[in-house]
Amino acid sequence: MYLAISFLFPTFGRLLSRSDFNISLMLQRIQSVFLFLAVVINLSLLAAPLWQYQTHGETEILSGLGTQATLADASQAATGINGYGESMKSAAHITLVILTIVVSGWLVYVIFQYQNRMRQKQLVYVAISGIFLEVMSLVWLTMQSPAFIMGSADNGRPQWGFALPVTAILFAWLAIGRIQHDEELVRSSNRVR
Repeated sequence: MYLAISFLFPTFGRLLSRSDFNISLMLQRIQSVFLFLAVVINLSLLAAPLWQYQTHGETEILSGLGTQATLADASQAATGINGYGESMKSAAHITLVILTIVVSGWLVYVIFQYQNRMRQKQLVYVAISGIFLEVMSLVWLTMQSPAFIMGSADNGRPQWGFALPVTAILFAWLAIGRIQHDEELVRSSNRVR
């Protein structure tokens, strides 16, 4: 297809070739891969189990999109107090969802700021601050009492999804290191000239 376009429209073919080259250079940079992994990990926070409360066969699992409860007795569903397998969203869930989507979108924007490395590095610092806000929202969400389980429940225990923001911060931090490395490489090559 590229050959057909460049043969029929030589000017457009040269422009297409140049833009493809720039995008392929951007995607070959390891910091772009690190930032993309931070986006994927950050978005997976929405579906991953974050915290679990359990008492006498009743289980309540918090995730980014809601709270899922499994009750021991199906007759409790008829009382209207608890829902059997119902999903519930609270203000903390909405805050977490909004923060996750905004920070992930911001990280995608940062990936395409590859022409200006120092600005890209500053934007990654802003994204890391947003991920810290996500962590604070997670802590606020887990500090609330269980929503569906009646009676006394244990304090709960973290699930594997609770480590996802820390992993996203790690990948963003690795991207900052590689951006700084590229900037030092460019500066040293300018000194040689």
